[in-house]
Amino acid sequence: MALGGMARAGAVLSREAPPPRVVADLASRLGEAEAALVSVITTLARLEPVSAEIAALAAVRTRPVPPCIPIVALPVHTDAVAMRFITVVDLLGEQALLAASTYRALRARTADVAPLVRRWMAGASARDGRDALALRIAGVAMRPLLRHLSQSLEPVHAPPCSASGRCPYCAGVPDFSTPACAARVLYCARCDAAWRAPRAGCAFCRETRPDRLAFRRTGEPPYGLEVCATCRHYLKSVEAPVSGYLAIERALSAPLDSGARAAGLVG
Repeated sequence: MALGGMARAGAVLSREAPPPRVVADLASRLGEAEAALVSVITTLARLEPVSAEIAALAAVRTRPVPPCIPIVALPVHTDAVAMRFITVVDLLGEQALLAASTYRALRARTADVAPLVRRWMAGASARDGRDALALRIAGVAMRPLLRHLSQSLEPVHAPPCSASGRCPYCAGVPDFSTPACAARVLYCARCDAAWRAPRAGCAFCRETRPDRLAFRRTGEPPYGLEVCATCRHYLKSVEAPVSGYLAIERALSAPLDSGARAAGLVG
């Protein structure tokens, strides 16, 4: 499966939202469930911060060393965040990815979205499964603002180098990787930032013993799943991306997430 904008191997994937024509072309080649997932993930990539939020970022004092962004200092504009929170919940509901009772419960959380977002920023523990989902959606609602700030800090010509398994901007963990010359590029699950890291070993705990690491490819095109038996984390990868867009590669490789989590692995 190849798209008109297929990325060359070694290129850094775009964190921008894929153009509608690219998404439509891809969806036409997929089954109903896969097309729905692509629609959800690419729609989330199109969420943007409002101008007042962007202006408020000027007051955030970033650090010169990783992690550069103090998450708890991000501005919380209740109306803007609530709008994105509702958008995410409605989108999941429309695609039948939420039970009716869960949809109603999440919709009701809009009234307390500001404290919910601040709990997410502080890394608070979830009270139960439904609260965990609400916190996760709160993070998705804040991602456009965090993505805007982290990408404003990225070097223009190439992603920064870091031996850490954490994002140098927001300290998030990676959820995807692509190859680079004598290295690999990791992509942050929280803010979508990219950074170069050593290719060998576990991206999370730096385990290098071959008997503790596993790798397999599956699907078309073949997506890779790297698994570390030491820290129980997994990381998705692709050698030759179908497109130049991170959102599309995440969507097409999403079945790997379901299988990995069912096996008790952590993404």
